[in-house]
Amino acid sequence: MKKLVLLLLLITAPLAAGKLRVITTIFPVYDLSRQVGGGLCEVSMLIPPGTESHSYEPTPRQIAGLGKCDLLVYTNPYMEPWIEKAARGAGVEQGNVINSCKDIELLGGGDADDDHDHGGKDPHAWLDPVNAARMTANIAAAFERKDPANAEQYRRNAKAYIKAFHEFDALARGTISGFSKKKFFFAGHFAYGYFVKRYGLSYVSPFKGFSPDAEPTPKAVARMSDGIKKEGATVIYREELLSPRLADALAAQGDLTVLELSAAHNVTKKDLSGGVTLLSIFRRNLTNLERGLK
Repeated sequence: MKKLVLLLLLITAPLAAGKLRVITTIFPVYDLSRQVGGGLCEVSMLIPPGTESHSYEPTPRQIAGLGKCDLLVYTNPYMEPWIEKAARGAGVEQGNVINSCKDIELLGGGDADDDHDHGGKDPHAWLDPVNAARMTANIAAAFERKDPANAEQYRRNAKAYIKAFHEFDALARGTISGFSKKKFFFAGHFAYGYFVKRYGLSYVSPFKGFSPDAEPTPKAVARMSDGIKKEGATVIYREELLSPRLADALAAQGDLTVLELSAAHNVTKKDLSGGVTLLSIFRRNLTNLERGLK
């Protein structure tokens, strides 16, 4: 009888004996997961820092390693179309594969700008801070189900980060309301549909579609150059982790300042080791937008 009781205790023991092992795909869900998990979880990011996330495909070794996690957290099926197949191949149970954008309505390819009908869904939901808060809640719910012994701590952690996102949303609304211009020019791929829809902005990108592998046509670049002159823009924005060549070329034509807008797909090793968060990237983006539009 004593042996049976001991066995039951071992089976039902909380994960406190060993941290919850969480593998995430890209930086946004990595940051949300580590904020929710705090010191109770061992959170890792599948895609190496400094790597462009859209075209990344995990190696066979990485796929095999997925089988060692307690939870696998990803963004949405449009950002990581390979995730379900990889999870099945690694033997990860379906209930442990977490779509962080569950119940978030994704924009269609043409919802954000009539010139950018992509024929699919826009995967960049996290760039709307209200969506980032919802993603945080989804991740926290998964953590609570998997590790009920620490559910209250996960809820507290999530509540704090959700509050911070809503505070940023209020800050962004107040700041953007003071902008004299509502259109910006971005020499990167079309990633900001959720952000501009939330705050009543618009922007021009010479890239057709979400993939940074696409090349802008000379016609699209010329149209963007004309728009910069017409709007009297003083700043052009470049995308993180991609070559600034196009932004620099357009800036040289109009004596513009080049600033970065990060879609937070990924971060550099330096930023990661320095403790950058999705929220700190949002704040940096807002500061750079203010420089260009106020």
